[in-house]
Amino acid sequence: MESFALHSLSPSTSTSFSRFSQLHHRPRSVISRSQFSHATPSALRSPIIISQPFSFPSKPKAFKFNPFSKPHYPIQASSSPPPPSKSSPPTPTPLQGAKPLPFVISVGIGLIVRFFVPKPVEVTPEAWQLLSIFLSTIAGLVLSPLPVGAWAFLGLTATVVTKTLTFSAAFSAFTNEVIWLIVISFFFARGFVKTGLGDRIATYFVKWMGKSTLGLSYGLTFSEVLIAPAMPSTTARAGGVFLPIIKSLSLSAGSEPDSPSAKKLGAYLVQNQFQNIWRFMREKSLDTDFIRFAGCFQIVKQLVCVYSDVAEFSLCSAGNSSALFLTAAAQNLLCIKLAEELGVIVPNPWVTWFKAASLPAFVCLLLTPLILYKLYPPEIKDTPEAPALAAKKLESMGPVTKNEWIMVVTMLLAVSLWIFGDTIGIASTVAAMIGLSILLLTGVLNWNDCLDEKSAWDTLAWFAILVGMASQLTNLGIVNWMSDCVANNLRSFSLTWPAALAVLQAAYFFIHYLFASQTGHVGALYSAFLAMHRAAGVPGILAALALGYNTNLFGAITHYSSGQAAVYYGAGYVDLPDIFKMGFIMAVINGIIWGGVGSLWWKFLGLY
Repeated sequence: MESFALHSLSPSTSTSFSRFSQLHHRPRSVISRSQFSHATPSALRSPIIISQPFSFPSKPKAFKFNPFSKPHYPIQASSSPPPPSKSSPPTPTPLQGAKPLPFVISVGIGLIVRFFVPKPVEVTPEAWQLLSIFLSTIAGLVLSPLPVGAWAFLGLTATVVTKTLTFSAAFSAFTNEVIWLIVISFFFARGFVKTGLGDRIATYFVKWMGKSTLGLSYGLTFSEVLIAPAMPSTTARAGGVFLPIIKSLSLSAGSEPDSPSAKKLGAYLVQNQFQNIWRFMREKSLDTDFIRFAGCFQIVKQLVCVYSDVAEFSLCSAGNSSALFLTAAAQNLLCIKLAEELGVIVPNPWVTWFKAASLPAFVCLLLTPLILYKLYPPEIKDTPEAPALAAKKLESMGPVTKNEWIMVVTMLLAVSLWIFGDTIGIASTVAAMIGLSILLLTGVLNWNDCLDEKSAWDTLAWFAILVGMASQLTNLGIVNWMSDCVANNLRSFSLTWPAALAVLQAAYFFIHYLFASQTGHVGALYSAFLAMHRAAGVPGILAALALGYNTNLFGAITHYSSGQAAVYYGAGYVDLPDIFKMGFIMAVINGIIWGGVGSLWWKFLGLY
């Protein structure tokens, strides 16, 4: 659900990178992760070769392949056309439109519910019909017969055509202030990447704490925590700030992706950063912005070479940092909004969220690097070159620029208003609007930057549709009916509310194996599960916050569970079995920490 801008390489940096490229480049015969993840710099940037005049050389010239050059035929004496070259069989035309099987399954689920499943007497025909359309929409988000935005629009159209919802009701969520806050957060993330501020902050931590692999992992974790509250996009933080640093360090240490050397350093750092981030966003799979970034970043990868087990560590630090701050991830804001619609009002949301998350999140942030250091150890334990490389990079970046200072002041203002805005009557969305206006007025961002942030506008479309459907299901009584059914079944087992809390939280967590979007998961299931918690007797604020924290925790369980998961997996340092294995192990460990430390802390805070 997120996208990120690209850093432009300075001439000096590009020159030094090219020397590393010559030393470390090795031809590959198979593209393993994706079509872009291992493209060589020459393939990305090679010029078109202009044919030379015809001559008869004394000995054959070596053939030079250029994927961008046009076919060259020798000069013919006659006017007859050049002889046809041997061509491979024509490739089949790519399928246009919806994928047939996912389309049939997604639509079929809704039709079965609408026409073949008996309607409960407590549910109105309109509510049942909306539920069938909603289930088809959710099935499409999982099976992807079309891109997310396109499929959501089809679902919206179905609600209007069938007169299940009026036009105004169907589009009501497009004025939802939380959704606009999420959209503006994309622009803030772009500002961090465009100015280079996020890169500078992370590089300072590498310089200060990077003498050992473990210290390096802690430095990346602390920089993630510092940036997270003002850069509310995990995918942007992952792809625009931390992955380039991790990959540069890993390659410099001889830890290369998709090779046995990956576990020297890169795999560990990626897993650590990933598991500690848990989240944010994308919330959507790889898009064109990421592909453009990956092409440029691949140059960095082939050119700077440092340490590889750092990668595995990165996967871990993202989740806790996103769970720690309300504004560190888009889904956090949505959770608070959906809770309000069910009558659960969280007082002073930013402060309450931070207070409740602080102790368990900090415990996880401190323990995750150590746990992974034992369970997924890097081959390289000491990284004495890292501080020197970081210092050299900071020197090449020069002094802090005017735009970076503006970004710092703007983010401090935005975070201050998010924390204290309730006391002075400024809503979170208004605070974000003020911050974006400052960035536009000062030229740190221009309107084209905002227009180019396609993921923001795509999110506005599909997210608003999904949230609107979920809200209408609540209004029509479907959510309350479902929660009552689940609560009655739980009561039949004579479960206390703490036991019901554990069962429902576990179910909410493991269902995410079916989702490729954290915000999509929240939009589809958060309201229903919160209602189930309340029906089972769980205190409202405790249930709302626990579900919100849980939403960040499951962002690292698979390579598709979140936007940052796709980014880190695409780097090539962590094998797919390790993603699933370490994702599950860390999920259990995080559950124990948040359930144990969190329950005692929440009791102390008076949440129950």
